[in-house]
Amino acid sequence: MTPSVSVVIPLYNKEHYIAEAIDSVLAQTVRDFELIIVNDGSKDSGPEIVNNYDDQRIHLINQKNQGVSVARNCGISVAKAEIVAFLDADDVWYPDFLETILKLRQDYPAAGMYGTGYEVYSEGKLVRNIVHTPELGDRLFLSYFKEYLSAGHPIIISSGFAAPKRVLQDVGGYPELMRVGEDHELYGKIALRYPVAYSSRICSKYNIGTENNADAVDFLLEVPLAGYLTRVSDESLSIYAKDLNNYLDSWKIRTGGRNIYSGYRRMGRKQVTSVKSMKYQMLIIAFLLISCVPFSLSVIPPTKVRKVLRLVNMSI
Repeated sequence: MTPSVSVVIPLYNKEHYIAEAIDSVLAQTVRDFELIIVNDGSKDSGPEIVNNYDDQRIHLINQKNQGVSVARNCGISVAKAEIVAFLDADDVWYPDFLETILKLRQDYPAAGMYGTGYEVYSEGKLVRNIVHTPELGDRLFLSYFKEYLSAGHPIIISSGFAAPKRVLQDVGGYPELMRVGEDHELYGKIALRYPVAYSSRICSKYNIGTENNADAVDFLLEVPLAGYLTRVSDESLSIYAKDLNNYLDSWKIRTGGRNIYSGYRRMGRKQVTSVKSMKYQMLIIAFLLISCVPFSLSVIPPTKVRKVLRLVNMSI
């Protein structure tokens, strides 16, 4: 029988977390699913932990290390269900996640993707709840970009996201050459073509600062969707033009700030100074000043950086 949902978990060196992630899937109120775990060349005991589960719904696929996007696309390619849901190996779903996704699917069949509210945890402690206008309940976003901007932070994350398999294939899946922000690139590509269904119910737990979830990186970060938009005709973007420009500005600030934090100051300065929106002027000045500090900012613990940035409702 074809399952109602295909669940995809990319796995790379997450032996301390993968069991909790799997258990959260097995604890779902929806029982009719398949769980596809794509081992992306892990060097720890994560795959062995997966093999210890005796459940025919769990399928482990092993591949050489090629990155999280390749792993997720592999899961999409073998998924049997019409709906594919994603969970990172160091995050957790609450028992009603799949039930909430399937209800969104039933209520909003034209939607190209589905997302829910989530909790952010750091070092085992709750940092904040991310719920966008909960008073409005379940609904359809006609402009995902406008909703993102009004929230001021990601309203859909990699562990709180699902989409029809045909839609994922239609937009080309996850961008395999993009090393960070690949999920937001995908969401943007879908949102340009389809409405987005959202539930304010908190259904997942997102852990920041875990293993292989680095804050300082040794490569330049790209602005999600910026490159893709240069290849799309202006006519198809006209209905989102204002929202898209502001959306890109928000990512230029976030990406540029993180590049500065990682030591890529020249590119970081270029990204933040390309921002046109006046609402970010104080942040632009702050990042430019920070980029002149004569030592690597990565020596400052990311938890302290986040505390400061949360004061201005910003994250990098």
